[in-house]
Amino acid sequence: NILPYIVLGLLLVVLFTVLIYFIVLLDKDRKILRGLSWHDSMTGLFNKRMFIKEIKKMDNEGKAGGIFYIDTNSFKQVNDNYGHSVGDDVLREVAHRLCQVTSYPAFRIGGDEFIILINDKLLAADYKVMAETILQAFKQPIISGDLLLNITVSLGYAMVPKDAANMHDLYEIADRRMYKQ
Repeated sequence: NILPYIVLGLLLVVLFTVLIYFIVLLDKDRKILRGLSWHDSMTGLFNKRMFIKEIKKMDNEGKAGGIFYIDTNSFKQVNDNYGHSVGDDVLREVAHRLCQVTSYPAFRIGGDEFIILINDKLLAADYKVMAETILQAFKQPIISGDLLLNITVSLGYAMVPKDAANMHDLYEIADRRMYKQ
């Protein structure tokens, strides 16, 4: 009698198909989670974890480069006066404007702090021009609903090898320079 073999064969085909289906789903989920682990969910920018990965990579390769450390001024007052949804709009717009003015990767490293990673060797004059371009991007108000918010940013920058021997040390240097402006 061949019927039990046919049933067993069909059962194995169905089980194999279900197993393949779940493997494909798990792989898709793994890729989605990996993408989320490198990005800030609110702004879509890379996150601090990705920034650390990238500067370690640059250090290991001995690459020259630099960072712009950018802080959104008066952000706490926006949240306190208008609520977190307006604050979220501001953060998304800051991220958008940073991406508009540079092709270098931008990162939201926490709260209202951002970094642009320069993964090329540029001249100090190039950094000054880029700093002015970033500041100019915030001359226009940010719109949230019916609010016009005059949001400015502070920034500092630092370069390897001019300012520090490695990428890790740049963060502190750029942060200090931001507060000197």
